Amino acid sequence: MKRRRSTARKDTLTGGTREYNPNWYKLLATQSANDTTTTTSFSLPVTRIPQSGESTIIEVLGIKYVFESSNIVNATAAFEIRSVTINLSTKNFGTGAIALNDGTLVDTQEFAFLSAFTALGSLAAHVPTTIYQPLDDGAGHGFLIATDNIYVQISSVSTTAINPVAVWLHYRFKTVDLEEYVYIVQSQQS
Repeated sequence: MKRRRSTARKDTLTGGTREYNPNWYKLLATQSANDTTTTTSFSLPVTRIPQSGESTIIEVLGIKYVFESSNIVNATAAFEIRSVTINLSTKNFGTGAIALNDGTLVDTQEFAFLSAFTALGSLAAHVPTTIYQPLDDGAGHGFLIATDNIYVQISSVSTTAINPVAVWLHYRFKTVDLEEYVYIVQSQQS
């Protein structure tokens, strides 16, 4: 006796794509000058192939930030805070600031370095230079991105350096209904 295959049910964990193994997408961005705000655009690895009432989008499960700069060490007597902020957004803000409550902001990360050097003693403290930020809900569902581009914005204070940053998107593809796709695109580009 032959068994019938069920074609009506999608795989809910992977969003219908049956892609269980997530991918990594590396974004390399560098500031245009010392202590400025620079935004770099990256095309997402999604092919827009017409499907019957569905569209493929990116589901980001996490983001790894890697920041390395040798010019952060403080050799002055004053107490200083030097910081580098990285914003990941679905909208190009150029050199403008991104509000934390903006709907196009995917994630933000700050690397802060505190230091002082005096005759009575020295102080140096900093956050790790590699940070992994999970964006899933703990049940295997990540942050959905339906736009064609993603933007990495770097800004810094008192680093006196042109700072390079690597951002690794931990993602997989997800298939959504066309109505949901249009709603996500509209909310991420406004």
